[in-house]
Amino acid sequence: MPRPNKPRLSVTYIATINGNGHWRLKFGVTNIGNCTIVTYKSGSIEVFGRTNKLSVGASAPMARLAPGQGHVIEAVLSEGQMASLDGPWRYTCLYANDNFRTRINRGEFGPFLYKHIPRRWKGVPLSVTGTGDWTED
Repeated sequence: MPRPNKPRLSVTYIATINGNGHWRLKFGVTNIGNCTIVTYKSGSIEVFGRTNKLSVGASAPMARLAPGQGHVIEAVLSEGQMASLDGPWRYTCLYANDNFRTRINRGEFGPFLYKHIPRRWKGVPLSVTGTGDWTED
């Protein structure tokens, strides 16, 4: 009997880099689950005590992470976004299961197949998340 897919991520804050007009937050992301996941270049930052989350774009050097693989990503923030991190904060990265639906929506089977798939299959649920610890850098 095959074991069930259990995607899990470990997220570790590495550094903050002050750019020219923007900031980059570096994180190490490791796939500690038992199935391959697909990286998406987005995430969110939560400030302790606030209900709204800040959506941010992120770099991802690898399209997929197999179990045990990891990479360093950078979340990019504007000066205003960085100034809003005025208390403890944490980063959550968004990934997806590597399955048929994800491959269709990434265009891996070409535009012909995409236009013939049912609407309910369009879009990729970013259901694999990893959240780092609270930090005050």
